[in-house]
Amino acid sequence: MRCKVGNWSSHFTKECLAPIIEATQAVKPPNYQTVLELDRKIREFSVPELRNSTDFDRAPMVKRSFGPSGYRLSTCHGALTHSYQLT
Repeated sequence: MRCKVGNWSSHFTKECLAPIIEATQAVKPPNYQTVLELDRKIREFSVPELRNSTDFDRAPMVKRSFGPSGYRLSTCHGALTHSYQLT
């Protein structure tokens, strides 16, 4: 998947993060099946690839690439874990 990080994060927020927020902030906590479905969506959501580059160029690109995967892990994993512990 090739896209800009900004486009990726917007799409990720719409497809994964918003449903997680909706499920975890509801009055009634989500059931286990819902948690598993949200987890599956997160795990299957692709992270942008690094383009071919020299080692000199690679350090900033690795940092930019970590942004989306780090964002995905930090925002969703905690919400799902916390929500499931409440049930």
